[in-house]
Amino acid sequence: MNAPKIQPTKLSDMEKDLIMEITSCKEFNRIRHVSFLGIIDDYYLNCSTSKCRFSRADHSFGVLFNTLKILNYSDFNNTQRLTAIATALCHDLGHSPFSHSLEKALIKIDDSLNHKKVLDELLYSCSSELNEILLDFGIQRSKVSMLSNGTSEDSLNWIFHGAFNVDTLDGITRAFKSLNIPVLYNVTLILKSIASLSSGDSSVWKSNISEFDLFWNSKSFFYDYLIESSPLGIIENDFVEKVLMNKNWTNIEDYLSTDGFFKNICYYYSDCESKFEFDKFRFSEKFSKYTISGDGQYSINSSIEIENLLDIENRYMRGFSVHN
Repeated sequence: MNAPKIQPTKLSDMEKDLIMEITSCKEFNRIRHVSFLGIIDDYYLNCSTSKCRFSRADHSFGVLFNTLKILNYSDFNNTQRLTAIATALCHDLGHSPFSHSLEKALIKIDDSLNHKKVLDELLYSCSSELNEILLDFGIQRSKVSMLSNGTSEDSLNWIFHGAFNVDTLDGITRAFKSLNIPVLYNVTLILKSIASLSSGDSSVWKSNISEFDLFWNSKSFFYDYLIESSPLGIIENDFVEKVLMNKNWTNIEDYLSTDGFFKNICYYYSDCESKFEFDKFRFSEKFSKYTISGDGQYSINSSIEIENLLDIENRYMRGFSVHN
């Protein structure tokens, strides 16, 4: 399928050990109990026939899988590979219970604290198992922090924060699977095409432009429709209001607990009131008729020809979003 002719490389023993160490530490094990879609998981999956529910850990494994594809079709040295692997697994370790759903409320209580700052605390805390692991492997914690938080100018930055970054590619795909929406684009082909483009070969991208356009349309549907105006957005906003009614202070411990723990101290949709009949709402049917309108956050400037990574940012335009 028009893939770069670079041969994929195998994981080194050191890379395998790093993955094992990080995914076994207490900081990573916590996010096995943090829902990926937040309160949407808790409400929607109890109201529909869908049983596809993911955690932040599941998502982190997906980001790792995407990252390895990029690494295996690019020319990075051993230190860069280890840093990228660590970033893929660590980037979401600061997320609160119910992910973005709860953080929207916690930030309204105290905007000086967020999942990015919590990640930094974990990276540098003397009591953190993660801190010790990164030091043992000689990985610069500052690089993991900046790559995770989008403040890096490192040569790896485009992997995690470009328009078609490994994080969002897994996130949109995983959300669609949870909501029974068809995935029309090929993630592997997109990743291989971007890797080829980063090395100066634009021919692969040009042969597969439709894959990129399909993903951008899917991303627009998710953020501009599902999160902003569908019942899912209404549920999340209602959850935020209920949290604010029951809680007027917060600290880092709120971020470092789990969905199950937080349910015991705050309102949540456990009984799944039948406010919306989700199986009848037909997200998949609405998606099949959806095209980017130009009124939302995402648009495509089809006049831009792609010759390098910068051209991608000019062709696929986006407004500001915490999810970007």
